[in-house]
Amino acid sequence: MTAGKKNGDLYLIGFCVVSLFLMLGQIFLNSNISVVAESPVVTTESFNAATPPISVSKDEHAATNWDFGVKTELKYSLNSQETLGGDYAVNIRIDSARIYLNLPITVYLPESPSPALAAHEQGHVTICKRVYQGAPRVAMMAARKVVGHSFSGSGSSEAAAYESALLQAENTLIQYFKDHTADVAEGLSRLFDKLHPDGSETTAASIEEVFRTFRETRKSVEIP
Repeated sequence: MTAGKKNGDLYLIGFCVVSLFLMLGQIFLNSNISVVAESPVVTTESFNAATPPISVSKDEHAATNWDFGVKTELKYSLNSQETLGGDYAVNIRIDSARIYLNLPITVYLPESPSPALAAHEQGHVTICKRVYQGAPRVAMMAARKVVGHSFSGSGSSEAAAYESALLQAENTLIQYFKDHTADVAEGLSRLFDKLHPDGSETTAASIEEVFRTFRETRKSVEIP
């Protein structure tokens, strides 16, 4: 945060800038990594219990589906390029990354669900939202796995070689992000189903218990 003086009054430049970025849903992490995180979007769909949608399995009364979406824009510079026989080979350096995040959640509930069932599915929503709160930070860490690093690619054309190298960088970034968001949410939700079936009471304390228990079993991954 940068403090300055204007007409004898102290003003906080950093606070104003951060506030503006938050209003736009955009977080600039540093000069060559930026993250744009949309707010989670929750949709509820009701169904006839006699004809459940394909998203609800036969042994379930309801379901909640989610997707930790991530898209990337990578800028790069060329380190080297050569032709090997009829193929092209390139080595590129990733100079910057811009990452876009979203979290669509769909809750499938039968018509007139019991309070316990509705609360249980809301528990899954709460878990996903809580994990997503840390998604911009995880995205920055993922970007650091590729920005400043070099990747090689080859193909039958120059364009295919560049695409191959960029795909390696993109997959590295996305895999790290998924490992620390989507996979964590999946593990938490499975534990939630085990500790608190959809017929039991779901409270803030029960959600906290799930996170606490999961932390103890996944010490290698930072859990929110």
